[in-house]
Amino acid sequence: MRDTNNSLFDTFLLLRQSNFIVPVILETSCWSIMAAPMGLARTAMTELGYSMRQSLLVIELHFLAMYIPGFFTGALLQRFGPIISSFISMAIFLISLVPLFLCETIENGGSIASWISGLILIGIAWNIGFTSGTVWIGKVYKDFPTLRVSVQAANDFFMFFISGVYVVSTSFIYEAGGSGISGWRILNFTVAGIAVVTSLILIGDTLWRRISG
Repeated sequence: MRDTNNSLFDTFLLLRQSNFIVPVILETSCWSIMAAPMGLARTAMTELGYSMRQSLLVIELHFLAMYIPGFFTGALLQRFGPIISSFISMAIFLISLVPLFLCETIENGGSIASWISGLILIGIAWNIGFTSGTVWIGKVYKDFPTLRVSVQAANDFFMFFISGVYVVSTSFIYEAGGSGISGWRILNFTVAGIAVVTSLILIGDTLWRRISG
């Protein structure tokens, strides 16, 4: 019983570390930012006059962008580490919002290029950010390998629960914005908010690390 209590106490202490909290926030944000536009892109495009084939092409290229960078993300992490790579992913997320905000209806001269470039950039950013968070959180249990399962379970629970709640709510956000192009832009404003807040958290954590030595 004493060993069990000690294990629970050690796990609790580990979960309070910024090396756990910050990468969980990063991973949760990456999933939320990636899944929200992906989940509603085809619906929005159809309502804005694009064909089913065009919307499917956008999603297909998005999926490729999510996983093809995996061949190079390891080298990026090895060179810059998970923290710098996290900043890179957030920068790409923010850049991806530019073409997504420029998306328009077919009647107003909208182009599929905006959708493709925005969703491709989101896929690349997700790959780098999620991988960075996964590597980063490994530092939490590096000195306590027996707690690896507990820490990873806690990470997965918080990450998928919070991002899942947001993704489920995106349809309501889209409808609240009036559907169509207005709903799409409102949705992207929430995505932008998540990206900005996460970036500020990463900056604050980095500054705190430097101050505290």
